[in-house]
Amino acid sequence: MKKFIILLGLLPLTLLAKLPERYYQDKFALEINGETEVVTGDGTRCDILTETHAIEVDFARKWGEAIGQSLNYSFQLNRRAGILLILESPSDRRHLIRVNSIIQNFNLPIDVWEISAEDMPTETPAPTTIETSESPVSGTYWISSTGTTHVAGCRYFEKGKGQASDTPTEKRCKLCSQPTN
Repeated sequence: MKKFIILLGLLPLTLLAKLPERYYQDKFALEINGETEVVTGDGTRCDILTETHAIEVDFARKWGEAIGQSLNYSFQLNRRAGILLILESPSDRRHLIRVNSIIQNFNLPIDVWEISAEDMPTETPAPTTIETSESPVSGTYWISSTGTTHVAGCRYFEKGKGQASDTPTEKRCKLCSQPTN
């Protein structure tokens, strides 16, 4: 019962994210030629590792955790610490200011980058119909049992209970975010 209550408490935090952390991690790693999810000597996973940096990727509200994790990755992997802070809204800039102020005040060896929703493409590609030999999809959209619309390429497309449809619902997937017509 306690686990259930804890999960319910964490659910609103996960719903706030427009795109998952992994999306930003993969995009930035590709831009800087970094490797993702590198296991360190103490068993933790560095989000992005380059020739010069061990980088923690986190949402702005988790700036404090990002400082500690980046320093640990730096120590474990003998690289300079880095933080990629994800700014989901203009109000997140206060977290960026806070983390930079603390780094400067304590002269911490951490470099900070920022990435925001404005840096992401605003248009999503047109959906395509996927057909597999296991179960052909006759619609462009996959409507899950919760009524959420997914498009081809989304990890939830044609997964679990649901049905194919040519018409999307008003409820959109947070990952594929396909706009409805």
